[in-house]
Amino acid sequence: MKKDGKKCIGDALCALAKGRPIEEISISDIIHTAGVNRATFYYHFPDVPSVLRYRMENFIETYLGIFRHSAGQNSANMDAALRRQVESELYDYVCASADDIHFFFEPQNYFLFHELFRKHFYDYARRYRLVLARSPEDSEASFMTMLHTVSSPGTGDCSSIGRSEISARPRRTG
Repeated sequence: MKKDGKKCIGDALCALAKGRPIEEISISDIIHTAGVNRATFYYHFPDVPSVLRYRMENFIETYLGIFRHSAGQNSANMDAALRRQVESELYDYVCASADDIHFFFEPQNYFLFHELFRKHFYDYARRYRLVLARSPEDSEASFMTMLHTVSSPGTGDCSSIGRSEISARPRRTG
């Protein structure tokens, strides 16, 4: 079975970066840990920061993808079974990704994660024509609610997800 070099490289970076600044991690360190050759690294990435960006974007896309189950609904009109399904998938994914999340929220990585999450969050809202809120301030509150949900995987409380201000109703056109 052929291994996914890109994923192996991302996993290696996260393993190496525990308690260590990313600036101290070399491509040689990564390829040794990942068990891939230098050509494989350069086939997928130009440098070490690109690996971090890939890992963050992959996490964010998967996280936001969980909400696709509830497209066209908001917390007020979502049936209980669908709400439980979304909350369960979200909780499971966030808990399974706790090491990555901890890594993303380290001070040296948080700014990049925050900016990438913001970009993907608003791109997702545009792509699925979601109504986030009635004002820019409410949209920012929705964004911060989602970001907070990511940052608290160990609480065991996913109830705030269903009460989010995010509405997945299609925007009115015309």
